[in-house]
Amino acid sequence: MSVCVRRVGTVLGIVAWCSAAAWAEPVLWPVNGHYYDVVDSAMTWDQAFAAASSLSWLATVTSADENLFLTNTFNAWTLDGHWLGGYQLPGSPEPAVGWTWVTGEPFNFLGWSPGEPNDYNGIDEDRLCFLHPVESWGKPWNDQEGSTVLRGYVVEFPVPEPNAGLLLALPLLMARRQR
Repeated sequence: MSVCVRRVGTVLGIVAWCSAAAWAEPVLWPVNGHYYDVVDSAMTWDQAFAAASSLSWLATVTSADENLFLTNTFNAWTLDGHWLGGYQLPGSPEPAVGWTWVTGEPFNFLGWSPGEPNDYNGIDEDRLCFLHPVESWGKPWNDQEGSTVLRGYVVEFPVPEPNAGLLLALPLLMARRQR
Protein backbone atom coordinates (compact mmCIF):
# COMPACT_ATOMS: atom_id res chain seq x y z
CA MET A 1 0.00 0.00 0.00
CA SER A 2 1.41 3.41 -0.89
CA VAL A 3 2.19 6.05 1.73
CA CYS A 4 -0.35 8.34 0.10
CA VAL A 5 -3.18 5.82 0.45
CA ARG A 6 -2.25 5.11 4.09
CA ARG A 7 -2.18 8.83 4.90
CA VAL A 8 -5.58 9.37 3.29
CA GLY A 9 -6.96 6.44 5.28
CA THR A 10 -5.48 7.83 8.49
CA VAL A 11 -6.83 11.31 7.80
CA LEU A 12 -10.30 10.02 7.02
CA GLY A 13 -10.12 7.76 10.07
CA ILE A 14 -9.24 10.73 12.26
CA VAL A 15 -12.19 12.67 10.85
CA ALA A 16 -14.55 9.77 11.57
CA TRP A 17 -12.93 9.29 14.97
CA CYS A 18 -13.37 12.93 15.97
CA SER A 19 -16.92 13.20 14.66
CA ALA A 20 -18.11 9.95 16.25
CA ALA A 21 -16.37 10.47 19.59
CA ALA A 22 -18.31 11.44 22.68
CA TRP A 23 -15.08 12.44 24.43
CA ALA A 24 -12.77 15.39 24.07
CA GLU A 25 -10.88 16.15 20.90
CA PRO A 26 -7.55 14.30 20.53
CA VAL A 27 -4.57 16.19 21.93
CA LEU A 28 -1.36 16.94 20.03
CA TRP A 29 2.06 16.42 21.60
CA PRO A 30 4.23 18.71 19.44
CA VAL A 31 7.46 16.94 20.43
CA ASN A 32 6.71 13.93 18.22
CA GLY A 33 3.86 15.40 16.15
CA HIS A 34 1.33 12.76 17.28
CA TYR A 35 -2.19 13.03 18.61
CA TYR A 36 -3.44 11.03 21.61
CA ASP A 37 -6.85 10.21 22.99
CA VAL A 38 -8.24 8.04 25.77
CA VAL A 39 -11.09 5.73 24.86
CA ASP A 40 -13.34 4.57 27.67
CA SER A 41 -14.77 1.29 26.48
CA ALA A 42 -14.26 -1.89 28.51
CA MET A 43 -12.31 -4.45 26.49
CA THR A 44 -9.40 -6.89 26.36
CA TRP A 45 -5.99 -5.96 24.92
CA ASP A 46 -6.73 -7.74 21.63
CA GLN A 47 -10.01 -5.85 21.29
CA ALA A 48 -8.26 -2.56 22.10
CA PHE A 49 -5.52 -3.39 19.58
CA ALA A 50 -8.12 -4.04 16.85
CA ALA A 51 -10.08 -0.89 17.67
CA ALA A 52 -6.98 1.32 17.75
CA SER A 53 -5.64 -0.29 14.55
CA SER A 54 -8.71 0.93 12.67
CA LEU A 55 -7.26 4.43 13.16
CA SER A 56 -3.60 3.99 13.84
CA TRP A 57 -2.15 2.22 16.92
CA LEU A 58 -2.31 1.72 20.66
CA ALA A 59 -0.15 4.40 22.28
CA THR A 60 3.57 3.71 22.58
CA VAL A 61 5.22 5.63 25.42
CA THR A 62 8.90 5.85 24.58
CA SER A 63 10.13 8.50 27.04
CA ALA A 64 9.54 9.90 30.51
CA ASP A 65 8.54 13.20 28.88
CA GLU A 66 5.86 11.47 26.80
CA ASN A 67 4.60 9.59 29.86
CA LEU A 68 4.41 12.83 31.87
CA PHE A 69 2.66 14.58 28.97
CA LEU A 70 -0.05 11.89 28.89
CA THR A 71 -0.42 12.00 32.68
CA ASN A 72 -0.71 15.80 32.78
CA THR A 73 -3.00 15.95 29.75
CA PHE A 74 -5.48 13.20 30.66
CA ASN A 75 -4.74 12.91 34.43
CA ALA A 76 -3.69 9.82 36.31
CA TRP A 77 -7.21 8.66 37.19
CA THR A 78 -8.39 8.82 33.58
CA LEU A 79 -5.40 6.74 32.41
CA ASP A 80 -5.78 4.15 35.17
CA GLY A 81 -6.72 0.74 33.77
CA HIS A 82 -6.22 1.68 30.11
CA TRP A 83 -4.28 -0.47 27.64
CA LEU A 84 -1.09 0.68 25.91
CA GLY A 85 0.64 -0.73 22.83
CA GLY A 86 3.26 -2.74 24.69
CA TYR A 87 3.39 -6.51 24.75
CA GLN A 88 5.82 -9.30 25.62
CA LEU A 89 7.05 -11.50 22.81
CA PRO A 90 5.98 -15.15 23.16
CA GLY A 91 8.59 -17.37 24.77
CA SER A 92 10.44 -14.47 26.42
CA PRO A 93 12.00 -15.06 29.84
CA GLU A 94 9.51 -13.91 32.46
CA PRO A 95 8.58 -11.39 33.57
CA ALA A 96 10.80 -8.53 32.39
CA VAL A 97 12.41 -9.61 29.09
CA GLY A 98 11.09 -9.36 25.54
CA TRP A 99 8.82 -6.34 25.83
CA THR A 100 8.17 -4.48 22.58
CA TRP A 101 5.87 -1.83 21.11
CA VAL A 102 3.22 -2.52 18.45
CA THR A 103 5.05 -0.04 16.19
CA GLY A 104 8.42 -1.76 16.53
CA GLU A 105 9.95 1.28 18.24
CA PRO A 106 12.73 0.56 20.75
CA PHE A 107 11.47 -0.34 24.22
CA ASN A 108 14.08 1.79 26.01
CA PHE A 109 12.04 3.88 28.47
CA LEU A 110 10.74 1.69 31.28
CA GLY A 111 7.76 3.26 33.00
CA TRP A 112 7.03 0.29 35.23
CA SER A 113 5.55 0.82 38.66
CA PRO A 114 7.97 -0.37 41.38
CA GLY A 115 7.83 -4.18 41.50
CA GLU A 116 6.51 -4.49 37.93
CA PRO A 117 6.49 -6.39 35.66
CA ASN A 118 5.80 -9.28 37.98
CA ASP A 119 3.48 -11.92 36.47
CA TYR A 120 1.32 -11.50 39.60
CA ASN A 121 0.24 -14.81 41.19
CA GLY A 122 2.16 -16.73 38.51
CA ILE A 123 -0.16 -15.56 35.72
CA ASP A 124 1.48 -14.90 32.35
CA GLU A 125 0.96 -11.14 32.20
CA ASP A 126 2.20 -10.16 28.75
CA ARG A 127 0.36 -6.93 27.91
CA LEU A 128 0.92 -3.36 29.08
CA CYS A 129 -1.46 -0.94 30.77
CA PHE A 130 -1.46 2.15 32.96
CA LEU A 131 -1.98 1.27 36.63
CA HIS A 132 -0.78 2.18 40.16
CA PRO A 133 -0.30 5.55 41.91
CA VAL A 134 1.37 8.32 39.93
CA GLU A 135 5.16 8.80 40.12
CA SER A 136 7.26 11.94 39.47
CA TRP A 137 7.64 10.85 35.81
CA GLY A 138 3.93 10.20 35.30
CA LYS A 139 1.44 7.36 35.48
CA PRO A 140 3.27 4.03 35.89
CA TRP A 141 2.77 0.84 33.93
CA ASN A 142 1.63 -2.62 34.89
CA ASP A 143 1.94 -5.97 33.16
CA GLN A 144 -1.48 -7.53 32.74
CA GLU A 145 -2.98 -10.67 31.28
CA GLY A 146 -4.24 -9.73 27.80
CA SER A 147 -7.62 -11.41 28.27
CA THR A 148 -8.45 -9.15 31.22
CA VAL A 149 -11.16 -6.59 30.49
CA LEU A 150 -9.89 -3.11 31.38
CA ARG A 151 -11.56 0.31 31.29
CA GLY A 152 -10.32 1.24 27.80
CA TYR A 153 -7.20 2.17 25.86
CA VAL A 154 -4.98 5.05 24.75
CA VAL A 155 -4.70 5.63 21.01
CA GLU A 156 -1.93 7.50 19.17
CA PHE A 157 -1.84 8.69 15.57
CA PRO A 158 0.26 11.04 13.43
CA VAL A 159 -0.62 14.57 12.41
CA PRO A 160 -2.07 14.75 8.90
CA GLU A 161 0.05 16.54 6.32
CA PRO A 162 -0.67 20.29 5.98
CA ASN A 163 -2.37 19.91 2.58
CA ALA A 164 -4.79 17.40 4.09
CA GLY A 165 -7.25 20.19 5.00
CA LEU A 166 -9.38 19.42 1.97
CA LEU A 167 -9.42 15.74 2.90
CA LEU A 168 -10.58 16.65 6.41
CA ALA A 169 -13.50 18.61 4.97
CA LEU A 170 -14.46 15.90 2.45
CA PRO A 171 -16.80 13.89 4.73
CA LEU A 172 -18.58 17.10 5.77
CA LEU A 173 -19.04 18.14 2.15
CA MET A 174 -20.33 14.70 1.19
CA ALA A 175 -22.80 14.66 4.10
CA ARG A 176 -24.04 18.09 3.09
CA ARG A 177 -24.50 16.95 -0.53
CA GLN A 178 -26.66 14.00 0.53
CA ARG A 179 -29.30 16.20 2.19
